[in-house]
Amino acid sequence: MTEYGVTSSGFIPKPFSVILEELKQLAKQEFGEDIDLSENSRLLRFLEIVAKREDELWQLAEDAYYAGFIDFATGQNLDRLVAILGIRRKQATKATGTVTFSRSTPATSNIIIPAGTRVATNDESVVFQTIGKVILQQGQTSVEAPIEAIEPGSQGQCCGQHYNQARGSNKWY
Repeated sequence: MTEYGVTSSGFIPKPFSVILEELKQLAKQEFGEDIDLSENSRLLRFLEIVAKREDELWQLAEDAYYAGFIDFATGQNLDRLVAILGIRRKQATKATGTVTFSRSTPATSNIIIPAGTRVATNDESVVFQTIGKVILQQGQTSVEAPIEAIEPGSQGQCCGQHYNQARGSNKWY
């Protein structure tokens, strides 16, 4: 059984340190034990470049190996893998939910929050828009509105949020 590559434990990439040490040993076999592999030697620098490239190849080999397993494949690799089984992945959908628009004092008149009003999480990583028009009625301090993520998929997922109206403004986002 091999220590690296495809093993009974899955794919084990050869570490950079092992690759470099193997290259140093090969260089000593080829050029003799007395070759200069000190920290500042040009030969060592060259071997480090080659080791970095080989390390990248090991990483690509690991990616290719796991792309063949449905539990690990992503993106196009997953699409191709499930096509073998005659199935397709579900298309990404937009997250939906509700948002509460609020103010600290009761509205002095009706405030219309139009459909398409954008709101976002505190860090603005997920943006939603209201699905329909809602009205914050005179005398009320809050109203709920249905929302839908702008982007489908996992980037459109988040929890419900509470948004406060900016003072003297109807700007929510």
